[in-house]
Amino acid sequence: MKFPDYGHPSDDCPEGLLDLWWHLASRATLLASLSCYIDDSGTDYDSKISVIGGPLFPRKSFFAFEYEWDRKLALHRVAPPIHMKEFAPRARLSYLNAQERRALFHDLVKVINDHKQYSITTEIENQEFREHFPGEKYKGLFGPAPLAFFWCMMLNHLAVRDHPSLKQIAYVVSQSSENGQMMESHRFFREHESQIKEFYTGAISFDTPVAVNALQAADMIAWANRRKRVNKFVDGFEPLELLTRYVKSSKRSGIHFHYPISAKSTKALGGIVAEGIPAPKKIGNLDLTGLFFR
Repeated sequence: MKFPDYGHPSDDCPEGLLDLWWHLASRATLLASLSCYIDDSGTDYDSKISVIGGPLFPRKSFFAFEYEWDRKLALHRVAPPIHMKEFAPRARLSYLNAQERRALFHDLVKVINDHKQYSITTEIENQEFREHFPGEKYKGLFGPAPLAFFWCMMLNHLAVRDHPSLKQIAYVVSQSSENGQMMESHRFFREHESQIKEFYTGAISFDTPVAVNALQAADMIAWANRRKRVNKFVDGFEPLELLTRYVKSSKRSGIHFHYPISAKSTKALGGIVAEGIPAPKKIGNLDLTGLFFR
């Protein structure tokens, strides 16, 4: 069976990537020109802010990224998959000293920025979220992660709308206890697109960082953008700062867009969720034309 626009991996492609290719070439993602990989950071109750997002990869560079990610981890003798919490004291990767961490992150950040189309994160103040989505009404039904995910879809929607050469964007979300909420957020946004006759959001699926290296990258991007707002990059974590801003890489511009969600926007969406009315068509005067693509 031939899947248009995907191309077929070569015969010497690693077996794991062959399996992944067939997984991605399903009907669920076939129409999407980009896939956005999503993970969150700081969604626990004690965290000041929640950040969610990740990289978007075009099909043509996805497999090169997956291969290079594994190769760099092997070069640094780090067993995959990696998760940023594993660098905490007494965690699995705490044995790496600052110099070793710095070298590892330097290589991994470059792999991400060399292969991504762009990356995106959204940020929510958890206290503001609790004010407009009180626990007695929404606990277990709607948390900060699906709200931030909603805004990721909105921003990507605007990017595709302003760049007609693109098709839909599919979403691969890291598995968690909030998968049901993420599905509802995705369904809600697709219904909004149906009402305004703009169909830019593709299918959603869930997977693990064990199976998809891009979800490890999503965790790193979300963590870096949260860290930038609560602390400094020190002790070997300095290269991660390049995941939080526009940078130049050897192959393409490594573009990142971070959108702090205002209390006003959180309150407005709280009313939308409560009343079940259509989502707004515009986000104020936000103009993404030319921001993501060259």
